Amino acid sequence: VFIFFCFELGVFLLLFPWMDLWERNYFASLTPTWTGVWMNPYLRGAVSGLGLINVGISISELLRLRRFWRRQSDGGS
Repeated sequence: VFIFFCFELGVFLLLFPWMDLWERNYFASLTPTWTGVWMNPYLRGAVSGLGLINVGISISELLRLRRFWRRQSDGGS
């Protein structure tokens, strides 16, 4: 469950900042200064970077689980 959660959250964070819905939300419409920060490509890139980290975590956990499962099936009691 943790692997699926990390993967789905990572893909969402990776793609969502570059969609049109990112521009139409509560935080972007608070004040003009917040709009400038919210639309900044560096903030979008940082959020996408967090998504990439989450995808990496899910892949590493999947590989770790696969090694653990293989070890259990080879020397199972």
